Amino acid sequence: MIDTTASWANNAAQNTAVNIDAVYGNYMRTAEDLFLLTVTNPSAVTALTVVVKTKATFGGVARYPELTRFGVPVSSTDGYSRLLQGLGAAEAIRITLSNDTALGAADAFTAYVRMKKVGKL
Repeated sequence: MIDTTASWANNAAQNTAVNIDAVYGNYMRTAEDLFLLTVTNPSAVTALTVVVKTKATFGGVARYPELTRFGVPVSSTDGYSRLLQGLGAAEAIRITLSNDTALGAADAFTAYVRMKKVGKL
């Protein structure tokens, strides 16, 4: 399970990316596993873009091909969720969150990110 935060400072530029890397543990093993990813966005200034990527190593170089993406509107304190499948087929995953709008001098905020296994196909 992933249970963490992503933060943006005051005056953060538009599209400032925050990466959350998850190495597979015993909870991520098969391609049939289903995961629920939930992201909250307390900011009243910017929406968030969430990109889920799988890690693949080619020729000794780590690459992060995109699996899916979704948006989280401003002031989404209850969060937005997506059901994800096929994560167990990759080496690891990276969740990248970015702010869609530049932040002002008093606009810092922290989003919450939770992913948990919810079953199998």
